[in-house]
Amino acid sequence: MNRRIPFLIIATPIIWLVMIFPLVTLTSWWLSPTTPNPPGTLNALAWSLLPAPFVTFGIFLSFQTASIRRKWPITQLIGLCTVMMNVVIFSSPLLFFMEASKVAAIASVAWVVLTVYAIWKAHHVQNTKLRVQSDKLRKSYRIMHLSDLHAGSRSKSFIDRMVRQTIAQRPDIVFITGDLLDSSAVDSAYLKPLSQFRCPVYLCLGNHERYVNLTNAITAIKANNVKILRNEAEIIDDLQISGIDDEDNPNQVPNVLPEIMRDNSKYQILLYHRPTGFEYAAQAGIDLMLSGHTHNGQMWPFGILVNRQFPYIKGTYKHGKATLFVSQGTGTWGPSMRLGTSSEMTLIEAVPHHQQTEKTSNK
Repeated sequence: MNRRIPFLIIATPIIWLVMIFPLVTLTSWWLSPTTPNPPGTLNALAWSLLPAPFVTFGIFLSFQTASIRRKWPITQLIGLCTVMMNVVIFSSPLLFFMEASKVAAIASVAWVVLTVYAIWKAHHVQNTKLRVQSDKLRKSYRIMHLSDLHAGSRSKSFIDRMVRQTIAQRPDIVFITGDLLDSSAVDSAYLKPLSQFRCPVYLCLGNHERYVNLTNAITAIKANNVKILRNEAEIIDDLQISGIDDEDNPNQVPNVLPEIMRDNSKYQILLYHRPTGFEYAAQAGIDLMLSGHTHNGQMWPFGILVNRQFPYIKGTYKHGKATLFVSQGTGTWGPSMRLGTSSEMTLIEAVPHHQQTEKTSNK
């Protein structure tokens, strides 16, 4: 019960705005031909506040179940309503120029088109590239960076497709920066596609691994030949890879990194799920920090809110000689949709400093 009350207080206005407001508004437009302000809209919106806490509580209960099949319809409905919210907001000015029912027709068509586009954006994972150089490297490495695959929100077939798409890039090593799974129903069989990799695979834990049964999650991941770095480091040739467990603590990197024994003659790579602590990591000698978590907001306008919490929200950032790369996420959490963002996996070419610089692409 203690968890339910804060959730209801915080989530009820959000659920109303995302799920109830757009549906009630669009329906009222269909039922009222008048303009500029359909008289029934304000009354309908006022009445719609009453069921909002009950709808929110129902969603809360649905997320408590381990059943992926029970969660899936609710999460997709949230995505559909988010797209509708955007359409309703941006269609509203048309009420000053045409009848409400005509605006409703335009908004409905736009909703269908944008929904199809949002689904396609989530399923089409683009290959991006990043090139880094260092005099610590004696040879080149092809590193694939995956993040936020969210097995559970995404199907086993999606995980299999992402593994095959990664293998096609011929990586020497694969890094997964957390949130590989987000459901306690995900077991080793669900993650079986990961066993197809024929190169070392390293993972740092994200927040969603902590939200489920962590012990079972770790067992399922390790069963598929993935090495989990839990506040520790491992050396591969010229590379030293450190992994830090995710925590809801902005000082997690400064707190943990000094406890990890590192050889600064090696090219230092830090895997940490959240894009926080970069400045400290740079000062501590980290050459490349890889993160995820933000999804770049996944669906507009949530990126605006995410950016207020995480200034490093996507792409490449520099601090001195250090580089931070924040993935928008290979998968998606909740609805299998993206609006205004992209799903991505990133090929990082780490090369000796004397090699000719090529243009870095983050598209």
